[in-house]
Amino acid sequence: MTNTFREIQSKISRSNEENGFHEIGNYPPEFQVDYIAKKLLLAVGEISEAIEELRHGHDPLYRYYREDGKPEGFPSEVADAVIRLIDIADELHLDLEDVITEKLAFNATRGEKHGRKF
Repeated sequence: MTNTFREIQSKISRSNEENGFHEIGNYPPEFQVDYIAKKLLLAVGEISEAIEELRHGHDPLYRYYREDGKPEGFPSEVADAVIRLIDIADELHLDLEDVITEKLAFNATRGEKHGRKF
């Protein structure tokens, strides 16, 4: 059975909440921006780990596993970054599927590379 995006978002959120990753409610409003920034930096860390996989000469499609079975490699690091970003969105009660759909619709109206060289 294929999961919808919303089901995946909920599954990620439930798992991370059960593992103690949801703490925004413990922060007063004036510190919630710091909390969100910290969570975003964890996603950046996963992206940095993906870059390191490439720097070590690993093929971007190559997956390998630690002795304990943990998936490693570029695909796993990208997945970790996406999981962290989806979790942040869910913790903030963002309907990420709706926001992505809205952005895709807007981006379809823009020119090649959105008018940039890269």
